[in-house]
Amino acid sequence: HLCSLKVLDPACGSGNFLYVTLEHLKRLEGEVLIQLEAFGDTQVRMETDRLTVDPHQLLGIEVNPRAAAIAEAVLWIGYLQWHFRTRSNAAPPQPVLRDFKNIECRDAVLTWDRMDYELDAKGIPVTRWDGRTFKPHPVTGKQVPDEAAQIPKERYVNARQSMWSDADFITGNPPFIGAGPMRLTLGDGYVEALRGAWPEVPESADFVMFWWEHAARAVRSGKTRRFGFITTNSLRQTFNRRVVEGHLHPKIAKNAAAVLLPLPGPATTGASVRRGGGEGAARKHIKPLSSKQPPSPQPSPPGRGSLQEPPPNRPVRTAK
Repeated sequence: HLCSLKVLDPACGSGNFLYVTLEHLKRLEGEVLIQLEAFGDTQVRMETDRLTVDPHQLLGIEVNPRAAAIAEAVLWIGYLQWHFRTRSNAAPPQPVLRDFKNIECRDAVLTWDRMDYELDAKGIPVTRWDGRTFKPHPVTGKQVPDEAAQIPKERYVNARQSMWSDADFITGNPPFIGAGPMRLTLGDGYVEALRGAWPEVPESADFVMFWWEHAARAVRSGKTRRFGFITTNSLRQTFNRRVVEGHLHPKIAKNAAAVLLPLPGPATTGASVRRGGGEGAARKHIKPLSSKQPPSPQPSPPGRGSLQEPPPNRPVRTAK
């Protein structure tokens, strides 16, 4: 069963989440083999001798070619390190490296037939800010967009939703870009194509919610058992809750939490970025998220943890 599980990270970057997943699966595999040996079940061990958790079970989508190549290398390095750490000098299965095509270099939420450049009445390409280059403001000194850094404005032909490979679990850390700065960062052409391809996602929703919608739909269809994403604190706000509430179905449970550890993003993201989590599962219905915002956390006193601790000499009540 472990050797058939598949985990997808649709924004895998250089493969950190997938590498950690591989390590956890290999640890579980080791525990199973130890138990089989303890039971003296040599027949089962012989039948499973050629079965092993390997990189083909870790699926990734990454738009950056360099990061995608690194992610694939990271998985193979981790797999081989684990093999030699646990099996000493035993040779790994041959061939040692295989092209599973498990890391795809492409856009995770939008696909298109071709990309053209928008032209003005004179046939000259229309340009926009590249969304990445900044310069100090001459008065305030703050970093502001550099208007000299221009790239052509794109037009996406036959844009549509990207498809994801089937996976038992989906995890990842999708990009944080607020709904407001999306056009400035990604360009009008891309955002218009994205909104047109995903009419079920409100225009006021943040960029990360396109990943959320895709993963929640996979859970509802039964193709995926659970998913979990790092997301923004704005998940609790009305414009993103519309996406969440659309999947609060009797067959779907949705728990969302924002861990109070601020992670300020660039000024262009337009979102107060925090470490948070989302999980979808085929379980009993859970009440929709409350629209009320929790009170802001107070600074912790010196020598205490980042979360509020109970005062001394007061019993701590734990849920059973």
